[in-house]
Amino acid sequence: MTSRILPPSEWHRLPPDVDRLPDGRHVRDLLSPETTEIHVVEQDGRILGAVTMLRVVHAECVWIDPRYRGHFGVVKRLLRGISATARRWGTKVVWGAGMDEPMFSILSRLGGVPVPGQSFVFPVKETSCHQS
Repeated sequence: MTSRILPPSEWHRLPPDVDRLPDGRHVRDLLSPETTEIHVVEQDGRILGAVTMLRVVHAECVWIDPRYRGHFGVVKRLLRGISATARRWGTKVVWGAGMDEPMFSILSRLGGVPVPGQSFVFPVKETSCHQS
């Protein structure tokens, strides 16, 4: 078995169900190779496992004063800030999470696509695994 970073020229070798979004696109197709690495485990040329590592702009902890929820002016200004940061950081997409139906609706209207599963934040720990 070997482990390596799959170059973008070989991303087409990934099985069809790897990183597929509900609309049929793949996460890797929305990202730039400069901010994406796909680590694979192979044996005899066959991919046995893969994980897509990506540096993304993630909009998190959106909060609006309850008295101003439903007022588009606040949302519009927050979206301008998100877009300005994303452009300045050179990203094609912004990841974000919604906690309720109003936020789901906003994200959908912006062209957002739900990503299956639950998101977690976990610490990076030292490991004794070695790449070979």
